[in-house]
Amino acid sequence: MLNKEKSRPFAGKKLIFLAALLLAGYITNAQLQLQQQKQIDGGEFHSIVLCDDSTAWTFGRNNVGQLGNGTFQDTTFPVSIGIYDAISCAAGSNHCIILRGDSTVWVWGDNTYGQLGDGTNDSSNVPIQVAGLTNIVGIGAGWEHSLAVRSDGTVWAWGKNGTGQLGNNTIIDSNIPVQVIGITTAIDIAGGSGHSLAILNDSTLMAWGDNQYGQLGIGNIINQLTPVPVPGLFNIRKISASHHSIALKYTAGWPDSAYTWGRNDYGQLGIGNTTQQNSPVAITSIASNKIAAGGFHSVFVKTGDVYTCGRNDNGQLGDGTVNPSDVPILIYTTTVTRLGAGMYHSLFNRDLLVAYVSSFGRNDYGQLGDSTIVEQHSPVVNNISCRVGWLNIEVTNVTHNLCLDSCNGTATVTAWSGSPPYNYVWWPSGQTTKTATGLCAANYEVTVTDSDGNNSQNSVTINGPSPLLDTIIGTNIICNGDSTGAADLTVTGGTRSEERRVGKECRSRWSPYH
Repeated sequence: MLNKEKSRPFAGKKLIFLAALLLAGYITNAQLQLQQQKQIDGGEFHSIVLCDDSTAWTFGRNNVGQLGNGTFQDTTFPVSIGIYDAISCAAGSNHCIILRGDSTVWVWGDNTYGQLGDGTNDSSNVPIQVAGLTNIVGIGAGWEHSLAVRSDGTVWAWGKNGTGQLGNNTIIDSNIPVQVIGITTAIDIAGGSGHSLAILNDSTLMAWGDNQYGQLGIGNIINQLTPVPVPGLFNIRKISASHHSIALKYTAGWPDSAYTWGRNDYGQLGIGNTTQQNSPVAITSIASNKIAAGGFHSVFVKTGDVYTCGRNDNGQLGDGTVNPSDVPILIYTTTVTRLGAGMYHSLFNRDLLVAYVSSFGRNDYGQLGDSTIVEQHSPVVNNISCRVGWLNIEVTNVTHNLCLDSCNGTATVTAWSGSPPYNYVWWPSGQTTKTATGLCAANYEVTVTDSDGNNSQNSVTINGPSPLLDTIIGTNIICNGDSTGAADLTVTGGTRSEERRVGKECRSRWSPYH
């Protein structure tokens, strides 16, 4: 209940902030709907979900820390990243970006091209703040670059820039945010494989970056290093991008219309053919009010029902087959409130009252979050409930065994969004306390049940000592000119005594464990 109470004010602050923009005339009432931030997204082999209590959860591949939970271990079930005021999220190929309640931007994962924006190219397995970005109202992630829009309408970008996706008239990567040239009235953004899109406050669309498939929608295949208008599109309220682009056009008194353009070799544009389109084309078969561009497929929601089209060799269309489709096909009928797509998988938040996440498609790293690595060709229920009032738990404060043959590990489970008091059961230790102690090196599972009978499970691995590292860092070194002296040595693991020379004629013996 603590985080339930804690998280609600952030949504309120966001609405107050947007209302101020509305009163100032910066955005219109219709554009206020644009600020319903994205809360589900998929990367190449991982996924991120934001819950109604403003918590952030990730699952799938974690080889470069893209799950943000402080490890490099893949997980087939959702894990918390320890952020409790998340407003919006976006996933790149192997990194994630979150907008927090104080309008700051936090990132984690792969940083090969500087897509974390921290001035380095070092990857991070925990969220880090992007310095210098304040008053942010929207975020986006391309495959290997990141985007943010400020309350003053400027757009900032960082990361890979080989095709001009940063919009600063260069093709030089940047590991710090740079301002996109020529945009001062943006209200929403989206990143694709190598291009970027921005909606302006007059509801027109700008595009820049890679255009080899016509994904800029400007009638040619010439890359653009600075933003250019997308001709013929107006009243745009939502956008999504991959190798192709999708936009929702608002018409008063009529359902929103979906327009698509760009790469189309699998029919991902949904227009009844597989011909590349260099300009926007309307999908005439369905109206839509939610959109998501996957790697080579598209997902749409029409009045709560889910439609998909495009590539399907991993079941990412969710129709029970592996056959591609060049027109949107109905796969699910219910009330879908949120939508996301990864490279080869799809996700949506289903059933307003239950608010579970369903997922389908490729699952070799657990990116569907269903505790398996089994590919799914139809929607399956994910292991997370995204409704305030339901029980979510997180294992924290984990300590590991430092010596061989010892059992001194500990772990604490924190529960929220349910109804206390809570009952705890750790398996296989059998402990029934919030903090489990005396844990040996092994895998453990904890089940928490609240007073309403809701229960949730999570797991933790207690590690044993790691092999002794060859490199040892010496500090506070005192040498007496002979074989005596002293040094503080920083070591990792190990069970044997070692001797290391610390400067000329200075040795230090140590036996850290046992």
